[in-house]
Amino acid sequence: MSGGKVTQLSATDLSQYVRLENCERYLWLRLHPRETRALLQRWDVTEQPLTPLLRESGAEFEEIVNKDIARRTRHVLEGDMLESPEKTIAALRAVAQPTVFKQAALAAEIGGHAVRGRADVIHVSRDEKGRLNCAIADVKASRRERVEHRLQIAVYARMLRRMATEAGIPLGELSGAVLHFEDDGSIPDLFNVEKRFDLSTYETIVGRFLEPLDSVVNRVASTPFARTQYHLTYKCDGCLYNALCMFDTAERMDLSLTPQLTATDKRVLNELGIRTLPEL
Repeated sequence: MSGGKVTQLSATDLSQYVRLENCERYLWLRLHPRETRALLQRWDVTEQPLTPLLRESGAEFEEIVNKDIARRTRHVLEGDMLESPEKTIAALRAVAQPTVFKQAALAAEIGGHAVRGRADVIHVSRDEKGRLNCAIADVKASRRERVEHRLQIAVYARMLRRMATEAGIPLGELSGAVLHFEDDGSIPDLFNVEKRFDLSTYETIVGRFLEPLDSVVNRVASTPFARTQYHLTYKCDGCLYNALCMFDTAERMDLSLTPQLTATDKRVLNELGIRTLPEL
C-alpha cells in the first residue's frame, strides 16, 4: 500500500478473490474503484451481477433458513437495530439472553484497510463470566462448503473482534458455520454445535491477507493494473468483471487467448517477459 493510503474492501471481496483462484486482477479492481469505473467506461461495459435465477435461488434459500431460525428462537434482532456498526455494538452490549443477529453491519480498520460487511447470522450468548460467545454463520445456497465460505466468516470474526475490543466488550468463544443445502435435503441447523468450525486457522489466513506490509492486499494494491496476474477460465463466468477482461484480453492479444494454456504456464511466461501472443 503506497503512501499510507487507506483502501476499502468487503468480506465478500476477499472471499471472491479466493473463489476466483487468487485472481489479482479481480482484487485490484475492487481496491481501485475510480480506475475501475474508467476501465468500464473505456469499453462501454458494466459489472456483471449474478444471474436472476441464481439471485432468486439464494434469496429463497436464505428465507427458508431465516424462517427456521425464527421458529426455533423468539430472540431475533434485524433490520434497523443492526443497520450500522454502531448499532451492532449497542445490540451486543444489551444481550441478556441467547439472541440471533441477522444481517448485522460490521466494520473495522485492519492492517490499514477499511473492511466492512454484513454477517448473515450471528448467534450471541453470554457465558458465566459475562463474556459474549458468538457463532457467526453465512447462508450459502450451495451443496458443499468451500474454503472461501469459511474465509468470509473469518473476516467477519476479525471485524467483530476489533469492534468489541475497541468498545470494551469482552468476547468469549467465536466459532463459524456455513449454512448450506444438506445432502439429505434438510434445512441446516444454526444451533447444531457439531456443525461449527474453529476460526483460528482461517483468521490467521485473513490476517496474512491484510496486516503485514507485504500482505496480499498491499502487494496487489501497489501493483500496476497491467502487471496483475490473471487468466481467463470457466471460473470467470461468475465474475463481476468478465466483460471488462474479455475486451482487454482481446485488445492486447494476451496469452489467455492461447488454447490449453494453464494459469501456471501463463505466470511462468509472464515472469520471462512474455505477456502477449506473437504477431503472425
